[in-house]
Amino acid sequence: MDVPSLVDPKDINAASVRAVLSAQRLQDVLDKALDSLVCLYAGSLDSLDPQLLLGNAEASLAYVQKSIGSVSRAAATNTIEKAKKSMATLEKTIDQLRKVYPDTTAVKIDNSKYFINLTSGYHVATLIAFCIVLASRVFQGAARRGAGALLKGIKLFGYNLTLLAGGPNDLQKLALLTIPDSIPAVETKFNLDVEAIPQAMCTKCGYVYPPTYPNGLSNPEWPERCSYRLTKLSDPCGESLLKSNHQPRKTLEYYPFPNWFGRFLSLPGIEKYGDRFSNDIAQHYGLAPSTKCDVKDGSFFHSFMAQDDKLFIADRGEEGRWFFLLHADFFNVEGNRLRGKTRSTGIVSLACLNLPLQMRNDSAHRYIPYIIPGPYEPDAKVAAHQHILHPMLSDIVMGYERGFRPHGSHGSHQSVQPYARVHRTAVAMASMDSKAARPFAGLLDVTSHHHCFICRCFHKFHMGRTDFENWVPADDDFLRRGAEMWRDAKDDKERIQISDFYGTRYSALWMLGNWKPSKQLLVEPMHIVFLVILQRFFRDALKLDNPDSKNKKGKGKGKGKGEGKGKGTGKDKRIESAADGESEDELPDVPAIHQHLSRVAPTSEQEMKALKKRISGHKWLALVYVCNNLNQFPVGKRGGFLSVIPRDKQLTIAAMADTLVHWRMSKPLTPLRRADIDSVDTLNHVQLSAREVITPSWITKPPFMLGTKRAGTLKAAHWHSPIATANVDDMASVLDTAMQLVCASIVMTKDSLQPSQRDLYRNCLRRHVDGLKKNFPGFILPSHHLAFHIYDGMDSFSTVRNWWAFPYENLIGRLQRIPTNHKTGELEQTLLHSFYKGANFRQWLLRPDCPDELKEMRDILERAYGYNKGARGDDQEIDNVDNDGDNDDSMTVLLETGHRRESSSDKMISTPPPLELTRAVGRSDVKCFSQVAAPRGFFNTPTAIAKGNSYIAYKPDGDSRGDWAAGQIHHIFQLNGRKKLAIRRSIGVLRPDPFSRYRRLGFDAKLLSSSFSDELEIIDIEWAIGHAARWEFFEGLAAVVNLARVRVLYSD
Repeated sequence: MDVPSLVDPKDINAASVRAVLSAQRLQDVLDKALDSLVCLYAGSLDSLDPQLLLGNAEASLAYVQKSIGSVSRAAATNTIEKAKKSMATLEKTIDQLRKVYPDTTAVKIDNSKYFINLTSGYHVATLIAFCIVLASRVFQGAARRGAGALLKGIKLFGYNLTLLAGGPNDLQKLALLTIPDSIPAVETKFNLDVEAIPQAMCTKCGYVYPPTYPNGLSNPEWPERCSYRLTKLSDPCGESLLKSNHQPRKTLEYYPFPNWFGRFLSLPGIEKYGDRFSNDIAQHYGLAPSTKCDVKDGSFFHSFMAQDDKLFIADRGEEGRWFFLLHADFFNVEGNRLRGKTRSTGIVSLACLNLPLQMRNDSAHRYIPYIIPGPYEPDAKVAAHQHILHPMLSDIVMGYERGFRPHGSHGSHQSVQPYARVHRTAVAMASMDSKAARPFAGLLDVTSHHHCFICRCFHKFHMGRTDFENWVPADDDFLRRGAEMWRDAKDDKERIQISDFYGTRYSALWMLGNWKPSKQLLVEPMHIVFLVILQRFFRDALKLDNPDSKNKKGKGKGKGKGEGKGKGTGKDKRIESAADGESEDELPDVPAIHQHLSRVAPTSEQEMKALKKRISGHKWLALVYVCNNLNQFPVGKRGGFLSVIPRDKQLTIAAMADTLVHWRMSKPLTPLRRADIDSVDTLNHVQLSAREVITPSWITKPPFMLGTKRAGTLKAAHWHSPIATANVDDMASVLDTAMQLVCASIVMTKDSLQPSQRDLYRNCLRRHVDGLKKNFPGFILPSHHLAFHIYDGMDSFSTVRNWWAFPYENLIGRLQRIPTNHKTGELEQTLLHSFYKGANFRQWLLRPDCPDELKEMRDILERAYGYNKGARGDDQEIDNVDNDGDNDDSMTVLLETGHRRESSSDKMISTPPPLELTRAVGRSDVKCFSQVAAPRGFFNTPTAIAKGNSYIAYKPDGDSRGDWAAGQIHHIFQLNGRKKLAIRRSIGVLRPDPFSRYRRLGFDAKLLSSSFSDELEIIDIEWAIGHAARWEFFEGLAAVVNLARVRVLYSD
């Protein structure tokens, strides 16, 4: 064949011909899709289904986008360029037609690749090698080079091990040869990584731009500049989005919810748990259990409506229904030890409420859509948080309105036709600390006058109210209306007026059509109660924060998390309008006016006139500052509320002075004194109790030097540990105020809550707040009011263990331990992908069809990396005494006997039973133990490592209705097949028990003698209800606290 002189011979080789043909096929696909949509424009549908036509066109577009990047020959350039133009036309056409024919069909999710048996074809020894290397990679953060070297080292070790028996046989050779030389091959084999979508995030306004794919999926593109308008009349942002290499300056990587959900449903047992959750609710629909244990006992799930205005659960038919908890927070990626201004990185996560509590809190089943890049948090004043939530919530709404139709689930992918079942998703609640909850929900700061969004208690004046029976629920429609008005406002001035009146800005959560913040945005108890109320009470009210320090600086009192600096309702804008054009020389009068108002109030008309005269002697602007600060203005035609301070005759010096005098007369006439507390002596007693209280090993005791800098940063778990006071008689009222708060926190954290206990929580909290007013006037925080609304969350979503933040803080701690390059913009991607590699690796190890040898490997990794800690939704550390893996001799048993020893916490003593025990039981054929399993942790004998595990609370004679007694275990033994305890009971005392009044409130403590009975008491181990904490605080006396807690989990 003659080649024309104008054609390059290389353009007609076989590869080029194939490229041209491939490009032409893609063009044909696009032409066919465009032709199929012509009838939709013409309106001549006849019997054609528009959803089917548009669905096929979308599938064709997705196919071309995926394939076009693989055609790269120069000979196909013209055809490819033509195809790109057709692709853009088709995309635009589909977008236009979708406005006329919105897609109502369920979204298909192809999760078929997750049903492949990854262990087939591999020997167990090879899989163990994979586990070791993957653990170093995903848990320790080893680099590819280091993990690859470890892989080769294991291979070399295995080969030399076979040489001990004369060289590898064929099976051993195969096992060694199937170990690859690179770690990416192993990660690919197990589908560990996820495909995240890189989105361009504006560095100025925070708007997020998803990529487009005109050149194929491997070559995403974004706009060059941000075109987002903050308000309708504002100019486009105009900020540059891309770097010189056409990559985003700031990237928000998004792992799509449908992709995660498809993988989630492919896991063994997940669909079964989801359906069981719905079935349990449907069995008693409309009548939620009065006793709350599991999250499904919450009343919310009985009234939540679906997209068709039917009940989401009761009227679900054959569909799957899934609820999720939303959490978001910002943290220092370098760890919590760094103080001061640091970089802030964000996280958003979803936990599936259909799962049992332990599975729900396991990171293997947690969804993280993105890690929010730092170094600064989004600007709450322009509601920038809405852009972050928008991609994820769009997918959630799609799952709620249209539903997802996956290829299959683990239980149905082989027996049921593909894409047979529809699943719908919904966000049931959001739980996060106030610092994150307010901006993500579009609410003003917690320190503003709009401090509550659950009831209509407005203004800081009402923060100390305790008449919760009279509180009126908030109007969610009012908040929605304000949020939408703020979003559609013409300019910043109008937005300020709207937010001042409605207390809200816009939030992406309003995309959820039935979003009700007063019901679904929960007051997070870990931060509100432990890190704010308890911490501030002990540090600020009792002044137990290093009270003897001689180098204190006047920096003001520290704020607890979520109690940031507030600016009131429109105060800054009002004062800006008033100060414009005025001389700042008038401002020094402000402290003098405050001094006048702080003195003892007038008691006669003459004294009132004198006070008014003194105040009137100050400058106009200074008086405006004071009135603005107190939110007190002369009431005239404008009313008491001013958005702008007028500069006219209505706001005169005399009128403002008269207003301030009347304000002073409405306050206490005499100065209120706080209770006198010897903080140094009290702190010494608290530190003494921290040193001397004997607790079981699973209790996290606070640092011995708490209250000083040497104690470091106290965690939330430390703020409900035992406390002590120096003189109970002198501090009776203060002690009662403290104990009411302690009792409220104890009741709040119970695993099972009856209506009377929920009422008890609020009543204890009320008595605490009333005690604050009496003993510490002026010490009222917004959190005191919000804490009352934890009661509402208990009714809607059951016990706080189902929605407090401990598991999410645990997750943040894991992210902080992932090695990164510390470069903002890159470390967030590392965190996201490293998290999912670890989560997907653990999902594989948790499968029930995993080989037994790998299950043992999983147990080793669980102990080493603590993944069974925190998954319970608990604030406590797992008991690690004799159980940290270092002393585990199960591998030694395996090597010596060839058999695996069953896992057991019981430790038998090989020596003969002691004489006093044989005399007490009258027999010598007993088996003795140094440690056995307890309801929580272990029961030990006093000679074991943890002495605190030997102090117990038990029911004498096994009477479950009777009162408990305290004692110490001296022997643990087995007789006639039953485990028993030989204990010595704590002796009572003949004096009033100061703890008795608090026992009915939840603080289950007794005052006993520090001595024990000389007689051994033999009890069945079932009579022991749990451990007891013990403090011998005075000669001959001991305080004993019953630590027994029943954990009610979702069981099979």
